[in-house]
Amino acid sequence: MQASKPLAAICCTLVLAVSLSAQEPLNPFAPRPAVPASARTGVIQLSDGTALCGPIWLTPGKRWRFYDEKLRRYLELPLRVVERVEVEVVKEWLEKEWRFREAASNEKVYTGRKYPVRLLRFKVTLSNGRTLVGTGSTVFYVRDRKTAKHARKLILRQRQKGKPGQALKSLIYVRSIDFRPDAIQRYRNRIRSDAPDARK
Repeated sequence: MQASKPLAAICCTLVLAVSLSAQEPLNPFAPRPAVPASARTGVIQLSDGTALCGPIWLTPGKRWRFYDEKLRRYLELPLRVVERVEVEVVKEWLEKEWRFREAASNEKVYTGRKYPVRLLRFKVTLSNGRTLVGTGSTVFYVRDRKTAKHARKLILRQRQKGKPGQALKSLIYVRSIDFRPDAIQRYRNRIRSDAPDARK
């Protein structure tokens, strides 16, 4: 009877080992899913008229560090509390490009070229109806339904700077981000009306 106790313990160990091996191992180096679980469906409007609709998410594990002008402090905003983002152009201009005359010289000379600069402010409407106005940089990813092969990376920042010789109009920025169901429905209705079959 005493020999049966070690045998029972061995059987329990084997059962536990089999059950653990059946579970998928947690690999911290495994590739992240194309669309994380935290993604939300929404519509992004760009300044060139492009509309992107599909899952939208922040960098995994990150929140939007938003500076509230009224409170005068930074807030950490998770994407789930954001209902709409409206982007306002505060100022935009063409800045002269300067360079040092020589490597060891402090004298700068104008290159004859200009580059576009734009200052932006964000109005954020939260899911509880509260409105925040301020600035702050973050990265958004969107996987458009029409071109769903790859996610598109969009950077929201207070100050934009283009390349020398680039026009202000060609310096594209995010005009709005909208997670409201009616905004998504309007986008879908527009897509249907623009479809070839709908124009026949």
